[in-house]
Amino acid sequence: MFVKSVPGESLPLDTMLDAGNLALFYSNGKSSGQGDVYYTQVQYLRRVMGGKRGLVIPTREKTLFARLERERIGILKAMS
Repeated sequence: MFVKSVPGESLPLDTMLDAGNLALFYSNGKSSGQGDVYYTQVQYLRRVMGGKRGLVIPTREKTLFARLERERIGILKAMS
C-alpha cells in the first residue's frame, strides 16, 4: 500500500492508522486482529533481483503496531 505525503512533512497519525488497518485487513494476519506494519519512504524501496514483478525490500523501515479496528475499516470502505 502506498500513501502519498507532502515532501518534508510527516503523515498524520490518523492516516498511518488508517493505512495500517487496511494493510492488516487485507493480509494473512487478519485473523489475529493485530500486527506490525512496516513503512518507509519510496526512495528506500529496493527491487528484489530475480523476484516477482512488484516485489520490493524496504530499507530504513519503521514499525507501527496496529490493532484491527472494524469501525475504522467500515468508515474507510464507505468512503471508497
